[in-house]
Amino acid sequence: MSDPDITHEAMKTFSFCAAHRVAPHKGKCRHLHGHNYKVEVHARWHRLNDNGMVIDFGDLIGIANGEIIPKFDHTTILHDEDPLLEFLMGAPDEIPMTFQTTPNPPTAEVIAHEILKIYREKLSQESADNCEVFKVVWETPTCCGVAQC
Repeated sequence: MSDPDITHEAMKTFSFCAAHRVAPHKGKCRHLHGHNYKVEVHARWHRLNDNGMVIDFGDLIGIANGEIIPKFDHTTILHDEDPLLEFLMGAPDEIPMTFQTTPNPPTAEVIAHEILKIYREKLSQESADNCEVFKVVWETPTCCGVAQC
């Protein structure tokens, strides 16, 4: 089904808990703290596939459960140049910690970007070529970052 005047969208939400800090920030976000992140994965296309779908929800769910949640849930997300990273990595083994690093300070926008990269890599070629995919990462109930391609 195709109609250039109509855009269809499929969305999947999921969540994870993680700590982070935005080291260069002048305010309280420079301190290590945590969030219950809510992620929205949106896929848009001007037409539906042969099954009447923009994208199979199973694909969105599989990537969330198989890639995103295991990578980010209950981790500490730090900029790969954050001096705190080296300090925390030197903690004794009795203090277990899991880290994820980002190439920029881990704001909601940067985390959305990192999640978007994973989805673009893991989606089927047809979906990746034809869908406009974007991620919304909610840090709090009223603040979010978006990445889109």
